[in-house]
Amino acid sequence: MANALLSIQIIPHTPNGESVIPYVDRVIDIIKATGLPYRVAPLETTMEGDMDRLLEKYPDGQ
Repeated sequence: MANALLSIQIIPHTPNGESVIPYVDRVIDIIKATGLPYRVAPLETTMEGDMDRLLEKYPDGQ
């Protein structure tokens, strides 16, 4: 399959107004672990790669 771009945005809702940064950082760690090229921007993170690979599940960052 051809290369594609996939952009995602995580907007966690935390109890008691806790910081969302640890949740966003965890998602970026999982994206990093894919080995695919990615770019973190203020409102979204965009990954590039084969569509099948982009849509694989990476529940534990592996």
